[in-house]
Amino acid sequence: MKKRYFKTLDGPCGPCQHNTTGPRCERCLPGHYGNPVQGACKPCACPLFEASNNFSPNCALASAHGDEYVCTQCPDGYTGDHCESCDFGYWGSPTTPGGRCVACSCGGSPCHASTGRCLTCPPHSEGARCDLCKEGYWFGGGTSNTSTTNSSVAVSCVSCACGAGALSAACDTRSGYCACRAGWAGRACDTCLQGYGGISAGCPACRCGTAALNTTCDAVTGECACAPGAAPPSCDICLDEHYGLNATGCLGE
Repeated sequence: MKKRYFKTLDGPCGPCQHNTTGPRCERCLPGHYGNPVQGACKPCACPLFEASNNFSPNCALASAHGDEYVCTQCPDGYTGDHCESCDFGYWGSPTTPGGRCVACSCGGSPCHASTGRCLTCPPHSEGARCDLCKEGYWFGGGTSNTSTTNSSVAVSCVSCACGAGALSAACDTRSGYCACRAGWAGRACDTCLQGYGGISAGCPACRCGTAALNTTCDAVTGECACAPGAAPPSCDICLDEHYGLNATGCLGE
């Protein structure tokens, strides 16, 4: 008959055999189950025998009768009698050699247990991993990370809030910048570009006249800075009781 060899561990009773341990060889070794008195401790598969897919270090008989066993220390993310399924909030294939369960990348929302596709997404986000913002929103409240080992995604897509100078309500989903009409600037197109001024007037080009100190005007009001005696907003006329408009201003009476 072919010889059989077993793991042993020394105890008062001598070297324990048949995958048993303890002072009297009364227990199965970790990772084994069965009846140690009968020398019937067998390795458990949780869910596979391969080390890469044997996720529980311990198992035990499911009942005093029969040969069914349960894995007793499935790690976070695994569930089932043999750690054979991914728990809620995780996905993967623990029964495939090399496979494992990883956290859903859905900003805290659940995903399909086999594919990882998000079943629901946080407000204003979309995509298989909830890693996209819907039109009119951008990643202003977080960052996107679609790695299967990191569940951090942009869980807070915020409104583009494009201003009066925007071409539409949509913006770039990464930078948040809106597309601006001529003369407008800023992420939200809510201020005037240099050389333009007067938000309430729609940011027309500055029209600084003869007595203006420079060619640019105030972005909000559209007024130019005038030399003494010249009148805003364009510095192209004299104030009351002034005369002689030129580049240095106007003379007083």
